[in-house]
Amino acid sequence: MAGYLASTGWIGFTSAVIAATVGELAGFLGQYAIGRAGGRTLLLRHGRYVMIAPRHLAQADNWFKRYGDRAVLIARLLPFVRGLVSLPAWVAGMPVLPFAAWSAIGPLP
Repeated sequence: MAGYLASTGWIGFTSAVIAATVGELAGFLGQYAIGRAGGRTLLLRHGRYVMIAPRHLAQADNWFKRYGDRAVLIARLLPFVRGLVSLPAWVAGMPVLPFAAWSAIGPLP
């Protein structure tokens, strides 16, 4: 929406980039907060309803141990994966400040 408004001249390009980045970051942090509140036990108990098995959690842990912060940044650049990386981030216990920093940089392009 911000891109459309910028193309019509309703808002400036810089304002559009800031609005889109803040909006995306708010959504990512919301997902992260929900995940931190529910925790790993919630996924182990009810993960089958969203097609997450215990082996998927183990894979996410290994993936984050191996790639860490870079995984969040790279995932934020990929259209479908962008919305999914919050889940393994909180499952792996990634601190919120690095998560927010990499999540804010990702949508800028």
